Amino acid sequence: MLTLPVLPNMSGGVGHGAPAFDMDPTPTDGRTRVLSLAIDEADDTASLEVARGMACQCGLKPPTANDIVAQVQTAVAEWRVVAATNGLHARDVARMASAFEYDGTAA
Repeated sequence: MLTLPVLPNMSGGVGHGAPAFDMDPTPTDGRTRVLSLAIDEADDTASLEVARGMACQCGLKPPTANDIVAQVQTAVAEWRVVAATNGLHARDVARMASAFEYDGTAA
């Protein structure tokens, strides 16, 4: 899941959102999708809907937020190859698949 905390600008200017934060792939067989660090005071659900709903508070317009989502999806698209290359057993790869899926789409 993507959350965007504001990072301080060391020169005293306005801070900016971190490009990626609190992205912990957790398979849904272990627990429901929640954020370790909630971005919405009322909802800690790890969902794109919540993230997009909070994007404006991070200074992001919807097209920019959607671009970031697309960048993250592209970055994790080859996760199965990376897992296999690093020796993750096939059963563990299969278990982790739910951590990389959202609304029926898989990365």
